[in-house]
Amino acid sequence: MEVSPKTKEILRENTLVHYILSHSYMLFFVAVIGGMIFDYFIPTTLIPKAYGDFGFLLMLIGSIIIYWAQTTSNTTGKQLEETGIRRFDVGPYKFSRNPTHIGLGIMTLGFGIIMQSIFILILLAIVYTISKLVFLPAEERILCEKYGEAYCNYQKRVRTWL
Repeated sequence: MEVSPKTKEILRENTLVHYILSHSYMLFFVAVIGGMIFDYFIPTTLIPKAYGDFGFLLMLIGSIIIYWAQTTSNTTGKQLEETGIRRFDVGPYKFSRNPTHIGLGIMTLGFGIIMQSIFILILLAIVYTISKLVFLPAEERILCEKYGEAYCNYQKRVRTWL
C-alpha cells in the first residue's frame, strides 16, 4: 500500500517530536545516575534523612502527574482521529504545556531527597535548564508548524512552567 507524501510528513514530524522528547526525558535519568556517581565519590549529607517521607510523597505526586499527562495525551490523540479536531488544553495541559517534564522533575527531586543527594538536585537544575533552552523550543517549533494557529494560540495562553 502506497503512503501519501502528507502521511509521510506527519509520521516524520511525530517521530521528530518523540525523538526530541525522548532525549529530554533521558536527561532526568542522567541526572539521577550522575548524581549517584558523584555521591559515591564525594559523599554529602546536606539533606536530613528525616525528609525521606517528603521525598517519597514527591515521587508519588510526580508519578501521578506523568500518568495524568500520558493518559490525557492518548485521549486527545483518539479525539483527533474521531473528530478531526485537536484540543491542547485538556487535563494537566490546561495548566502547563509540559506536564510530563514537571512530573519527571518532581520525581527526580523526590528521589534526590530520599537519597540525600545534593548532586542529584544540582544536576536536576542543570537538566531543567537544558530542557528549557534546547529541547522544549525545538518541540514547540515543530508543534506550531504541524498544528498551526491552534497550537500557537494555545502556546500564548498556557505557560510551560519550566
